[in-house]
Amino acid sequence: MSRQKRWIPIAGVVLLLALAAKSVLGQQAVNQAAGDEGWWQWVVLLFVIGMGLSIFHSIKLLRRSASPDAGYWLKRFEQACLKHEASAASQSLLFWAKAKWGVEAPTTLPGIAARLEREDVTLQLQQLQKAVRNGGGAEWNAYLCRQVITEVLAQLSSEKGDSG
Repeated sequence: MSRQKRWIPIAGVVLLLALAAKSVLGQQAVNQAAGDEGWWQWVVLLFVIGMGLSIFHSIKLLRRSASPDAGYWLKRFEQACLKHEASAASQSLLFWAKAKWGVEAPTTLPGIAARLEREDVTLQLQQLQKAVRNGGGAEWNAYLCRQVITEVLAQLSSEKGDSG
């Protein structure tokens, strides 16, 4: 997400707080002229500030939860293999790559295979890609694919120099 878009909710909260403060301060001046205390307006201002901060915090939490990590996609891949769903397995691996490597992620199964540089993975991903093209044909061994790829990706995740 661009930096400009990140500031939009912050600007909205600041604007909301400024409007609430202006309203409260303006109303307090009117109340003082009328001889009213107006302490409750400060309570309302504090409430509005609290609500604004709460909304801001909720937006931050929602943004973080909107992008599952690589572990989530690896589990989805395993589930797709267990159900023998080639298309779902393929999509899960592509999302795994996106979560793992970000903008530098390969966008195809052969790209993932090339990035991992393992013959066993390359063979399994080629068979998976054929199965996706053929509608989940019998040439794809979902169990073996799950075994090989999960093992390699788990090793990749446990390496110290890995950034994702």
